[in-house]
Amino acid sequence: VFDALTSGDAYARRRLLTAVAKKKQAFPLEQVAQATTDPDLYVRRIALRILGASGDVKWAPAAQAALGDGEHSVRLNAAVALAELAGAKAIEPLFAAIARDPDSFQLKFRAVPEALLKLQQANRLSATDKETIVTRLDDELLAIRESALFTFQRIGAPATPAVETALLKILKSDPSPYAREMALVNL
Repeated sequence: VFDALTSGDAYARRRLLTAVAKKKQAFPLEQVAQATTDPDLYVRRIALRILGASGDVKWAPAAQAALGDGEHSVRLNAAVALAELAGAKAIEPLFAAIARDPDSFQLKFRAVPEALLKLQQANRLSATDKETIVTRLDDELLAIRESALFTFQRIGAPATPAVETALLKILKSDPSPYAREMALVNL
């Protein structure tokens, strides 16, 4: 069983990690972390879900590294896993991932906002952490601004004068009608 992850059979690696994910098989998380770089994208995705479910911050570097994976769906799984593992420390790497892949609708409007919403619901997102997101409202990259705006639609924008000023600025002068609309909703 333990050599399945090193076998040349992608299906065997998938089956093993699926059993681990369903808690039908015990397996060392060190080897699961190594599977986040497996040649098979399904193996990488399952490995990230297992690591995220572990909740152990020790595996955050593996999830963060997977944010740079060449396959889009792996990056989405990495975003969710990183937030589960690193908590609010995931904010900067998550927005950096959007900057690297600004055309990814799923990353900026699904994975990152949903990961941050989960942190909010688990009381793992402080006012200071939200201020990190607030700084993204002025980002030069539209994808970052839009993701921050959508995130605040999901978790609630802080009711501060600085946020109001940033939202009014977007509403008044942002070239994106969608960003302007989200700023209005957040106001």
